[in-house]
Amino acid sequence: MGLHSIAAGVLTHDALRHGREGLLRATIRSVAAQEPNYVYVVSNGSSDGTEALVASWGGTVLNDPISTCGHGMNATIGICANSGADLVVFSNDDIEFRPGAFDALRRFWAAAPEKLKIASGLLEDDFPWNTVRERVVYGGVPALIRDSAPGGVWTLRAKDWPTIAPVPEAAGWDDVPTCERLRSKGYQVAQLDLAEHIGQDHSTWGNGSEKFRKPLDPELRASLQITPV
Repeated sequence: MGLHSIAAGVLTHDALRHGREGLLRATIRSVAAQEPNYVYVVSNGSSDGTEALVASWGGTVLNDPISTCGHGMNATIGICANSGADLVVFSNDDIEFRPGAFDALRRFWAAAPEKLKIASGLLEDDFPWNTVRERVVYGGVPALIRDSAPGGVWTLRAKDWPTIAPVPEAAGWDDVPTCERLRSKGYQVAQLDLAEHIGQDHSTWGNGSEKFRKPLDPELRASLQITPV
């Protein structure tokens, strides 16, 4: 099955107030460089001038008045899933995609089985909630099947959003519970190595999960490198 068109959505919130305008700009530039079919920036109740900043860069901004991360994920992914594109790429405002990342996603999703519902573009280190289950290769693109897929970069087939939604909207309670629910129904989630979390130590949401991190096995990490085509 050919999956070619991509709608990309970037979620931000008061980027100026949080000193993240540089991160947001780097994210938008890296997304635009992939030449997706649609790009949306959801400002998630921003009131600090972030919308005007993005507009000054020529971006399209959609403001949703509720500012929780989970709500922003639901709003952003929903907009992309209903755009008419085949694939959705959701990104937080501190992600830098590597050149060729979206082409790799097209190849990956064209070959991935139906039971796979989310593939995060971020390859995490080891956390208690993201146990590695197996290494797979779809469309020549390697990935790890894990217990969770970090919500900072979720990619999915647009048609699968009704199965995945909704993401819980309570603060700090979004991606992991969603992945647990999917796995309980026999679905899988994965992680790919397609992007860098350039704002990892500068969280808008007060995320303290880094204290639980342990390094991923170096050989396993190396095995996830994408071969250029």
